[in-house]
Amino acid sequence: MPRTAIALQDVPFQSGIANITFTAADNANGMKFDNNGNTVLIVKNTGAGACTVTIRAVADEAGRSVDVALVCPITTGFTIAGPFRAQWWNQRVAPDVGAVGVDFSTGTGVTVAALRLND
Repeated sequence: MPRTAIALQDVPFQSGIANITFTAADNANGMKFDNNGNTVLIVKNTGAGACTVTIRAVADEAGRSVDVALVCPITTGFTIAGPFRAQWWNQRVAPDVGAVGVDFSTGTGVTVAALRLND
């Protein structure tokens, strides 16, 4: 199955966002969000245990490719990652070109949001 897309929410320049819409994490298929280099991922975990969120890297100009794994503890607020430099994180293979790939160790009680910071 293809990765599930996380809808982007725009944050206007020199402004804020009053309400963030979260969507359930799809740990079975993984998820993705479009990235312009000014996008952040927010993960909220209300499940019974910690969740590991893995952000999938691509080979950079030096040939390095190192995923980042973040542990999201339970009910302690949010884990925020990014922004993501496009050349290090945007996937280059269809159908995920231009998107950052994200995997979750569990989907129980885990919700996500992707915010695009506009300038």
